Amino acid sequence: MIVIISIQNGQLFVNGVYRGQVTPEQQAQMNQYRTELARWSENFGRTIQQQVQSELNYALRYGTAATYAPQSNAPAGLPQEPAFCRVA
Repeated sequence: MIVIISIQNGQLFVNGVYRGQVTPEQQAQMNQYRTELARWSENFGRTIQQQVQSELNYALRYGTAATYAPQSNAPAGLPQEPAFCRVA
């Protein structure tokens, strides 16, 4: 499920539903989540780029695409959003 988290003027909205004023602790948790999400996104993009480059190198070297299922080096799952942002 896609969860859209928005903080506007100190107010928290989850999927467009007002969830209250954001506390300093919640803001800190949100900042940490955003940092972890950005790091995950960078790692994911790098992993995809490496896999594409590897397949391209193989195809150029051997004239065909690899016929094996490469091992996944995908980053671990998405970071968990803060508890106050979860949708039941």
